[in-house]
Amino acid sequence: MNTDTFNKALDACVEYRKQLDEKTNEVARLRELLKKVFFELEKVPFQTPKLTAFTAHRLADRYREELARLAPAPEEPEWRELLPDEVIQEGDERTDSRHGLAWRKAENSIGTQPKKWPTLKFRTRRPLPEGAFQNDTFIKTRTSKKDTK
Repeated sequence: MNTDTFNKALDACVEYRKQLDEKTNEVARLRELLKKVFFELEKVPFQTPKLTAFTAHRLADRYREELARLAPAPEEPEWRELLPDEVIQEGDERTDSRHGLAWRKAENSIGTQPKKWPTLKFRTRRPLPEGAFQNDTFIKTRTSKKDTK
């Protein structure tokens, strides 16, 4: 094994160890938080289910901020190109496909369909509509039996 390969492997091990330590610390913080919550719950005398739920909500509110700090940030959905028949909605973006301009909000196009704007490309973070499929060359939507003829 040459020195470069060894150093790369060693660097990878150090990085993995660092990530493991971060995760271990996060688990320890979550355990401590759970201990606090269970300690609080043990102090609550037996109540009717309705009152127990109310107490649980109060506890959740008390620890919500601390939980938010420990929770990972939610991942944003990926961008995808709008289908020609989809309606452009708030939050969608557009660009000029001919000139390669930067993406920007599609505010003036809301309520219309991309096929109305042949020189523009539109994208969205919404999931594909039901019945739609995508391959390497085109996107097609089948909404009724009439469309398949």
